[in-house]
Amino acid sequence: MSEFLLTVKDESKSRFIMTLLKEFDYVNVRRRKAESVKVSSEDKRILRNLKKAVEEVNLARQGKIELQDAFEMIAELREELKNEGYHAD
Repeated sequence: MSEFLLTVKDESKSRFIMTLLKEFDYVNVRRRKAESVKVSSEDKRILRNLKKAVEEVNLARQGKIELQDAFEMIAELREELKNEGYHAD
């Protein structure tokens, strides 16, 4: 007996592959569920912020919004840190 691990990259094709393999009486097919990964609330926050950033970049590329330049962003971050009690001089 031989075992194989098969990864189907395109989910829309996986049903077809499973159906095809089940047609062979000498093949035993089991679908393994993807392992769930626990994501911390901090990681979720970071992912949300990254998604928002990508959406903003896409809007800027379409000419729908104008993004801050790096100097404006740094000034804004410094102000936020100052308001939170951090002093970076």
